[in-house]
Amino acid sequence: GEPVPCGKEGRIIVTNLHNYAMPFIRYDIGDLGVLSDEACPCGRGLPLLSKLNGRTTDFVVTKSGQMIPGMALTRMFQFLASKGVTQFQLVQERPGEVIINLVLDEEKEKHDNKLTDGIIEHYHGIFGKDMKIIVDFPGYIPITKDGKRRLVVSKIRNNSPHL
Repeated sequence: GEPVPCGKEGRIIVTNLHNYAMPFIRYDIGDLGVLSDEACPCGRGLPLLSKLNGRTTDFVVTKSGQMIPGMALTRMFQFLASKGVTQFQLVQERPGEVIINLVLDEEKEKHDNKLTDGIIEHYHGIFGKDMKIIVDFPGYIPITKDGKRRLVVSKIRNNSPHL
């Protein structure tokens, strides 16, 4: 693809080099947005979006209604990989509650309370202590038609008063 001019809608492609185990380079996150020609008031100098369109299912909604983008939740993936987690998915069916699905390698004990407690504590720090967090071990996390495994799946788009 080619860059679009400011004010025109285009696909959002991101690069994230913070995950040393698996950096995201030119990753199409599946969202559409409009690039702004305005500068950030903080003086940062990086591009800004004037509008976020398209898919919004990769957001988590806290009990208070705050929307947290799925990409903001990926910092823990490297840690989880080091603990024997081979697949990860965060699913939300209602505001204020998330299910964290983990698939562990065969050598890892499924009911590692220290791992589970650490995950819950980490995400309480992001979402707030009033967020209900359930850790589950489904054995397998399905991939989408295009061969990707979605990291964050929201099922509340059409039935939430917050959206």
